[in-house]
Amino acid sequence: MKIKKLLEYAGALFAGTWIADYFMNYYTAYMLFVFLMVVDYLSGMLASYKEVIDNPGNSKYGWSSKKGIIGIFKKIGYLLTNVVALCIDYVLHEFSGEIGVEITRTTVIALVVLVWFMLNELLSITENAARMGAPIPKFLAAVLADLKSDIDSKDK
Repeated sequence: MKIKKLLEYAGALFAGTWIADYFMNYYTAYMLFVFLMVVDYLSGMLASYKEVIDNPGNSKYGWSSKKGIIGIFKKIGYLLTNVVALCIDYVLHEFSGEIGVEITRTTVIALVVLVWFMLNELLSITENAARMGAPIPKFLAAVLADLKSDIDSKDK
């Protein structure tokens, strides 16, 4: 039984290493994205807690387990969307020669999707910091919103 577990861990390690090697530039950005998702979730919880302190007795404010679960599902959706984008990039990279177009980059679509999600997380973290009472430079929120908007408008 222990040998089976050891083989499973070794297989997972091998697969993870291969994926990291194949998508080298993407891997670092993906880890940053996962970090940003955790920071966003925690900052949202802290902001909700601060709102409860500022508005005692008001049920409109505060952390809700329903909102928390919905947030987790949304972040899982982000991860799944990134997996889909990676699969598209893999197929395009591997089979582009078959249709007479050579794509040398291993990640194109996935990086665009990832950057869009990262901007979304950064904007949310900034909003959460403002909810906690941190002074946020207006230009910072404007820059993040503009970058996200630019990517959205180029998608159409």
